[in-house]
Amino acid sequence: MLLATAAYKLAVVAFPDIEKAIAAVLFGPTTYIAGSLDALMGYAVSTDAAARTMTVGALTETIAPSCLGYVGVGLIALFLTAYIYLARRQLRFPNVLAVIPAALGTILLFNGVRIALLMAIGASWSPAIARQGFHSAAGWVSLLVVALAAVVLINKLAILSKRPARTATALSDEDIQLIPQLVLLAVAMGTLLFTASFDWLYPVRVAAVGAVLLWYRQRLHLGSLWPRLAPMTIGFVVFLFWIALVPAEPDKAAEFS
Repeated sequence: MLLATAAYKLAVVAFPDIEKAIAAVLFGPTTYIAGSLDALMGYAVSTDAAARTMTVGALTETIAPSCLGYVGVGLIALFLTAYIYLARRQLRFPNVLAVIPAALGTILLFNGVRIALLMAIGASWSPAIARQGFHSAAGWVSLLVVALAAVVLINKLAILSKRPARTATALSDEDIQLIPQLVLLAVAMGTLLFTASFDWLYPVRVAAVGAVLLWYRQRLHLGSLWPRLAPMTIGFVVFLFWIALVPAEPDKAAEFS
């Protein structure tokens, strides 16, 4: 996915005018989906195609080209193309190619839902959370969900794979070593949905990863979980250096308080 992101950014830099052209095509369908969902939730909705704005209740937002889902379309297309090519020996062609347009349509639909929820959150709860947290985090969540679902379908359905996986595979010790990191990423992405400038849900990440480490403590070979003096001392010294080197920011200090 990181390679797909880099490739897509290079394409946008090489063809700068393509962004405006794509945005002009996607603004109408995206705001139609978002506006329809917000209207179903009881909000008054209006859009201005010329100004690229959408109003839900008392909240008016400019829908930038990058918010219209084409980035997700490009990333999903690159990711699935690369995945299908690498796994081509065990896949059924041309059946498996149908996954790509299905995934592209799904990511565009999800983006309309994202805009609808963003506007609803901003209109009824917190514009700051809608713009600073939910705005980007929901896009990444949609992208990861679609990518994961596409890969699972490719490997599970007999019409797409020559060797479909019919049963779950037991996790090896090496697999389990990845679980704390995956849980950290998943929980971080989830908490960012409800975060503005201050990540007040950060302790949830610590608790979730701590629970995973405790659950798999035998297979992770952690030994005793009782804290030891050396790592605690190192952590405390690094903390002091960090505080000493970072300049004071009164606004951040007030927000933290």
